[in-house]
Amino acid sequence: MSIYKLKSYSDFVNEKFATSSLDSAFSLIHSYLEKKIGNVLYPYPESEHFSKADGTTGTGKRFFTEDGKSIRLNIESGVSTEVVSIDYWDGRSSEPIWTISTNGESVVKFLPEVAAALIDPSAQLGVEDDELDEKLITDTTIKKILRLSKTMNAKEIASELDVPVKGVRNVLRDNKVGGGSGPVKVRKASKEKRSEPQSEIDMIFNGETALKDKSKLLDEIMEDIASVVRAVALGNVNGLMISGKAGTGKTFTVENALRKNKAKYVMISGSASTPGIIMELYKNNGGILVFDDCDSVFDDQESRNIFKAALDTKKVRTISYKKQNPNFYDPDKIRDPDQLAEVEEAGRIPNTFEFNGRVIFISNLKKEKLDPDGAIRSRSLIIDVSPDDMTIMERMRMMLKDIEPMEMPLKEKQEVFDYIKKSKNVSMRTFVKAANFKMTGMKNWQRILERYI
Repeated sequence: MSIYKLKSYSDFVNEKFATSSLDSAFSLIHSYLEKKIGNVLYPYPESEHFSKADGTTGTGKRFFTEDGKSIRLNIESGVSTEVVSIDYWDGRSSEPIWTISTNGESVVKFLPEVAAALIDPSAQLGVEDDELDEKLITDTTIKKILRLSKTMNAKEIASELDVPVKGVRNVLRDNKVGGGSGPVKVRKASKEKRSEPQSEIDMIFNGETALKDKSKLLDEIMEDIASVVRAVALGNVNGLMISGKAGTGKTFTVENALRKNKAKYVMISGSASTPGIIMELYKNNGGILVFDDCDSVFDDQESRNIFKAALDTKKVRTISYKKQNPNFYDPDKIRDPDQLAEVEEAGRIPNTFEFNGRVIFISNLKKEKLDPDGAIRSRSLIIDVSPDDMTIMERMRMMLKDIEPMEMPLKEKQEVFDYIKKSKNVSMRTFVKAANFKMTGMKNWQRILERYI
């Protein structure tokens, strides 16, 4: 049976919420809404915390359309794991335009109306009619409705009191009186309270900034990375740490900037032991070491101590490793020039030396996980790159002609881009892989991308 048949679909979703399987529930809702609106809907990758002026707080799952409209399914703090309200943004305002309160009913009931609003923002679910109903129904009338509801249905009460039946149903629903479920009740959204962000980047990417502003900021961040890399190449900065989401173009930006500035550098990926790190520092002294996706170097405290020394703010720093190791020798214990030449010819290096090189770290881990005690960050500049998928796609669209493979016609790149846009694996890296597969003439490149990348 198709999950899109409402009864079966509702059972699926309600079961997921009941078992606190929120990711699965949101995934089902995401699929339903995409089917309804006939277009791609981009999920914000993380939960969004909200705090409204009316005192409501909680977390929500946000979904964006290509033109910047968005909805957020809200779970109120301390209430339950079910959706208690839905906020809607029209893509122009940083504040939600309207809110639907579920009043204890399944969120599934409201999804068709939400989908309609995403397709046509002018269809705002009868807000004006509801406001008119509310004016006609006073507190005294509400009491009468509740009293009459014991013996009458909504239509009979409306006729008896000469008020709109929609208003009666809203009162019955709001007071959780059986049989009172009426049309979707939409109210003007309560303003969001602004909490102080940790940084400008966090503020932009975790707020409700329009897509074009997010894309512009991402471009600026990449420009900043290139500028700092130039400062590293010139010897004005000893260390740079770039963290954040995979496939955003961090490595591409760093290497491009290094090449433009004719810097002497070496890329190190994978894993490296403490002695291996020291040997790389020694061999590339005066140059730049780029540790790309080499997160294991931070796991060992000895390695971390070596990086602390290497990233000190002094122009020339001292690197020491006094443990017994066949790869090192103690220069204080070798006086004979022939013996010194012999150990150096064997590839051994001094266990103490002066270092005047620079180090760049590129990682997909969050900076807090990469450097928990902050010791490395405190000795270097840190830039975090954590855009949502929609922002990555917008930047990719703007950069299509400059993304590898350069020899691929722009029309074909557009075809790859359109496919990536619909996939769940949004990144610059995925685009390059898919484009290379397509260039080989593979007719099944889309299936390969979907199944194996």
